[in-house]
Amino acid sequence: MQMSFGKARVWEETVTIPTYGVGAPNKNPMFLEKRVYQGSSGRVYLHPVTDKIFDEKADRAYRALFLENDFIRVMLLPEIGGRIQRAYDKIGGQDFVYYNHVIKPALVGLAGPWISGGIEFNWPQHHRPSTFDPVDYTCFENADGSATAVMGEIEAMFRTKSTVRFTLYPDRAYIEISAQLYNRTPVPQTFLWWANPAVAVNDNTRTIFPPDVTAVMDHGKRAVSTFPIATGTYYKVDYSSGVSIFLTKSTEKNSPSPKRRSPHLRRRTARPRRICFCMACMWSSTAMPHAALCRKAAKRLKAGDAKAAIECLEHTFTYPENLGEGKLYGAQENLQNYLLGEAYRLLGEKAKAEACYKKASAGLSVPQSAVYYNDQPPESIFCQGLALRRLGAEEQARAVSKPYGFRRRARARRGADRLFRRVPARFSGL
Repeated sequence: MQMSFGKARVWEETVTIPTYGVGAPNKNPMFLEKRVYQGSSGRVYLHPVTDKIFDEKADRAYRALFLENDFIRVMLLPEIGGRIQRAYDKIGGQDFVYYNHVIKPALVGLAGPWISGGIEFNWPQHHRPSTFDPVDYTCFENADGSATAVMGEIEAMFRTKSTVRFTLYPDRAYIEISAQLYNRTPVPQTFLWWANPAVAVNDNTRTIFPPDVTAVMDHGKRAVSTFPIATGTYYKVDYSSGVSIFLTKSTEKNSPSPKRRSPHLRRRTARPRRICFCMACMWSSTAMPHAALCRKAAKRLKAGDAKAAIECLEHTFTYPENLGEGKLYGAQENLQNYLLGEAYRLLGEKAKAEACYKKASAGLSVPQSAVYYNDQPPESIFCQGLALRRLGAEEQARAVSKPYGFRRRARARRGADRLFRRVPARFSGL
């Protein structure tokens, strides 16, 4: 007996979504030709760069396209890069990709704003420069009962064109996505095409790869190992004996120190030839080594070895190419500069110390949460206060540090302990 299904439908509708605002793009062109961004070029011109995101949200109306059949319903947002915002399983009564109920941008995209959730489509590189920009769109129903939504744009950097078709058939519980890329220029152009679906992760999450997947790697191939049996060294963990890295709870015990080490392998996804999935992580590649170097420098200061501290701190101003990420736009370096000033002060080099304190005193002076990984951490304002005190601007230092309640000496020392990993007061500026 042949089952009958209703036709797939497509329509346009206005939806209201709570949205965190973004600032106006920088009016000056940003070239950033030497910036390294996730293993590739960080240059962004002709796109404007947005470097401000607000903490307040408000309801905003969006024009959305909906595709629906008897099995699933899909919502697309052409105003935000043509992404799939929601994909809902009507039979199971649940979303089958992560549905973010708010639009909350992060400064992760090549040109600034980027949002998590749904499925993002990236080209000519990741995260696509226009991921937060509106795209052209149309929709129509087909003679075979299927329905199609089409998104397209001519990207500004290389003047190439992309078109993505989303088709839903009456008798199938999946979305067919087909892409067409067109080089409108007379010269060859390189590109990357990357679909980035978000998945809600819990103890029952499993990731299943096609049989032709043979490797796992990090962004920019900073670390590579074999799959499903890891060999060699991955992020300084020795897997030379051959360790199963299947993403199941039963095999977690096979990975050395699973709570500490194996997340690198369990969280990073393999890159098959046909389709590429990536679980995005709000993490700066350079933050961890820089934090470790600052901590090491603080220990050197504690031991009275200012020269060794300076050697450590100088490395925090470099961004090795193998990490696949250059200095993030708007990133602050208050802690490094303050500690560097302390080191030069210990050596009696007053001019160098003062120059470092001046750099450490710059930045935002109003405490706010660090929402995105290149935001200035609130603790950086504490460094500003310490640097201003070293420069003799006592009143300004108190004004900056007042919101933290660091006016009293004991409280200030507790704050310094948290920040400098228990560096003595003579090295904390208090």
